[in-house]
Amino acid sequence: MSLPSQPASTFLERPSAAQLYWLGYISASGRVYAQRSVPALVLDIDPRDLDHVHRIGEEFLDCRLHWELCRSNLNGLQGYIRDREFGKFLVQWGAPGAGEEDGSASIALIPSSLLPHFVRGYLEGGHQTPPFGGRVTPTILASVRTLALIGTEGFLFRLSDALSRYADLPAGTMTRRPKGRYMLTYRGARARRLIHYAYRNPSPSMPRAARLLHSLQKRANVTS
Repeated sequence: MSLPSQPASTFLERPSAAQLYWLGYISASGRVYAQRSVPALVLDIDPRDLDHVHRIGEEFLDCRLHWELCRSNLNGLQGYIRDREFGKFLVQWGAPGAGEEDGSASIALIPSSLLPHFVRGYLEGGHQTPPFGGRVTPTILASVRTLALIGTEGFLFRLSDALSRYADLPAGTMTRRPKGRYMLTYRGARARRLIHYAYRNPSPSMPRAARLLHSLQKRANVTS
């Protein structure tokens, strides 16, 4: 694998929209096992999005990464990326670690102008939560009734606070889940407002979201 010559600090100081998108996606559906001899990213994958997640290397680091795929009885399809330098990048960004409460992306490192990209990645990486975690992907804004994000309590509180400040979004509902995890839920008009915020500049985004994106763009053209 050929990594870019930019040092990791440059990614922290001047991240791109694509990097923040994939950081959100990985934070929602992946874990970094950094204590191994070669750090590994383990990513839960919706089979419908397999081609999409293979873009991580090119869009996050401008390189190709070697994937190993397996099927877990507990989590379904999973992808493994074992690479020392890639693992270091993710740890520096604060990607979730091996334990349920081990690590979470640092909201403080994310420029407010790029927060929508992180949120969009987190929503699209949420394979067990609405709007993209069910069998049916929403195709119009009116069909989005609930959005949910799962993570550590501290991370979700910081994200909720950032969304209140930058998206003018009232706080959602926080509920405790097993193994020390929490879920932040937005319903009704708040859920749809969050969709508008996350998709106001929707590149990159996964192909499954294309019809929803088209409906948002059509709606914007009608109201403009």
